[in-house]
Amino acid sequence: MLLTALVLSLTITGNWLTELKEAYDAFILPSNPSSLNHSGLSHAEIAYLTLENPWNVANSALYVVSTLLGDGFMIYRLYIVWARNKYIIIPPALMSMSLAVTGSMVTYLFSRSAEAPIFATAGAWITASFTLTLICNLYSTSLIAFKIYLSNRRLARLHTQRVGFNKIMEILVQSAALYSFCLILSLATYIASSNLVLITVGATNPIIVRFSFQCIMAITQWIS
Repeated sequence: MLLTALVLSLTITGNWLTELKEAYDAFILPSNPSSLNHSGLSHAEIAYLTLENPWNVANSALYVVSTLLGDGFMIYRLYIVWARNKYIIIPPALMSMSLAVTGSMVTYLFSRSAEAPIFATAGAWITASFTLTLICNLYSTSLIAFKIYLSNRRLARLHTQRVGFNKIMEILVQSAALYSFCLILSLATYIASSNLVLITVGATNPIIVRFSFQCIMAITQWIS
């Protein structure tokens, strides 16, 4: 788990660095960022619309890897909390594998695009990626919370002291709500063909960190 956490930190850091490079190329490197070239596009538009640019492709690949690792964390926690029940993790595992396919296709299509808008490049593959990770995390978080709820009810009937149930549920619900909100916002802005999707996607990675490690803290407290 520690190794996965380190890899997740590296991929998210790499994702941030590629985003900084894109912003540098768009707004700092040009002497006059607002000037238009022969095609009628500004430097910023060129930087962000040229999806086949290696930095954009790397950004997409790192985002997909970060999302897969975050989902993997959640599936592993679900597996542990449900007493290593293999059947309970079949649906999210299948969704995670599907996400690996759709995310890889998005990255591949970006690398093959020819200055086409992001909304016309990967189409249904991007929509499927957002939807899969959203459902995967809602499924896993709901079942983890439900298992903790059942355990605390049994402890209450045995007149045993509860193990910080309210605090654990608060962490799980807040983390899941924040991450889900970010994913829904990204999905909605993409479907609406809004450039705001670039902001919402960029904000999702730090949410993955919060979502993963706060839930680890919650379940560690529950188990102990």
